[in-house]
Amino acid sequence: MNINGKKILVVGGGAGIGAGIAYEAAMQGAEVAIADLSATALDEIGGRIRAAGKTVHTCPVDIGSDESVAAMGQWCEREMGAPDLLLVTVIEYLSSFSGLDDMDIAGWKRSFEVNFFGYIRVLEHVLPAMRARGTGTVALTASTVALLPDPTAAVLMRYKSIKHAMLGFSQALAIALEGSGLRSVCFCPSLTATPGAIDNLRSSGLPGVESILDIAATVEDVARYFLSELEKEEFLICAHAGYREQLVELASEQLDPAPFIARHFPSSPSQA
Repeated sequence: MNINGKKILVVGGGAGIGAGIAYEAAMQGAEVAIADLSATALDEIGGRIRAAGKTVHTCPVDIGSDESVAAMGQWCEREMGAPDLLLVTVIEYLSSFSGLDDMDIAGWKRSFEVNFFGYIRVLEHVLPAMRARGTGTVALTASTVALLPDPTAAVLMRYKSIKHAMLGFSQALAIALEGSGLRSVCFCPSLTATPGAIDNLRSSGLPGVESILDIAATVEDVARYFLSELEKEEFLICAHAGYREQLVELASEQLDPAPFIARHFPSSPSQA
């Protein structure tokens, strides 16, 4: 999909990767609608796009709320109709941090309520109009950690589980949409230098975390990569360099994370 002239709804586009993609898409000629929990973030990204002379619509939404998401769906229909691209990038980082000492089921439920079921809510209220039109792309954000292991899994057990679930759901959606004129894309960014990711990982206390953070990509690079790869009409968009070869490597060892981490993260405390 070339996004010039297309209508794009970015849910979670107030900051981070979502904001980066919304801005870049607008610069490339898309009509952009952005929904986010933070009114302040919406004002900031909306102002940047308008200052550049581009079209943008903004709407507050809490994807943990059925009523809020339903209202967002109605707003999108009024403002621009069914989007050509629906991109959901929401992640509530604090609720997704957990390790061996945090198996509290209530916490796990809260994290999935926004970070997984919130995506389903969005689809409930936006996908029907896209299906009725018979064209469009749905891009749901998982993560490189849904494909490849790394040491942060020790403090991101909920996050990793949620992103695996999103990858599996995106695959199921691709099969279900076959022949409908719509397609499902799973977007797997690599570690990206957003405040949410960097600040929370740094405060996690994970030994050796600084060496992991050193490889973080910029938001701008990830946004441009996503939009360029979107034109290839492929299911997986993964911003992690060398992931194809590393997936083969991982499969050759029965998906065992330990030897993979030992080779690719030799300074990890588990390898000391």
